[in-house]
Amino acid sequence: MLEQPLKFFVVFFVVVEPVSLIPVFSALTQGATKSYKHRMAVKAVTVAAVILAVVEAVVLKALEKRPEMRAFEHSDSSLKEQRSATRSTGLPRLDAFGNGYVANPNQRIFPPREEWKATWDVGVQLSWSPNDTGTTDAAMRSIDAKRRKLDADRAAVKDALRDEIRAALVASKEAVVAAETASRGLTAAEESYRVRRELFELGRATDVEWIDAETDVLRARLEMIQARVDARVAHVQLVHAVGRDVLPR
Repeated sequence: MLEQPLKFFVVFFVVVEPVSLIPVFSALTQGATKSYKHRMAVKAVTVAAVILAVVEAVVLKALEKRPEMRAFEHSDSSLKEQRSATRSTGLPRLDAFGNGYVANPNQRIFPPREEWKATWDVGVQLSWSPNDTGTTDAAMRSIDAKRRKLDADRAAVKDALRDEIRAALVASKEAVVAAETASRGLTAAEESYRVRRELFELGRATDVEWIDAETDVLRARLEMIQARVDARVAHVQLVHAVGRDVLPR
């Protein structure tokens, strides 16, 4: 019950790293009043907690959609059913039966007569073998061991998926920032090229400077294309990480 809050606190403490941020906070608030430092500290912690809470909510929602976690759920359900079926084999068995007979002569009628007669019988049978108890216990222990191993594997995969999802979120954000930076770089290169061309036409710039400006524009365009490709790849990886590319059940 306390597993998720505890994990959230650990992640919060590791990501924020309050001890290493003390010198940074002191430098940024140097000379400020005590009340201002207090407000900034509360604001920083609140914003960080909200961001991490949102990320954790996305991670938990994504884990529900990932096929790996679904596979563990189906495997665990299968082992539960197998354990229930195995347990029943060690219990006493009660069988009910019924039969109907039509014969000429009917041997179940005495004295026999040369005519068609119908008879029937019903009954119950209770059976139990002591040997089944030991075999059943061993089989159940084997199934319990498989379930414990499955739980350990599920926890390991869940941690790996958490890391994958967080990495995909960070990579997607970095790709978007890189694309925006490349776009601004292209705008600056095109403006520099325009200025160089006008100066060249006025005889105030050399052809080398004009060619260098044109080369910068070409380089900026290539960087822009690469940034868009990286952003698209990061988006696809994020969609896969959060399980949005998986068909619904």
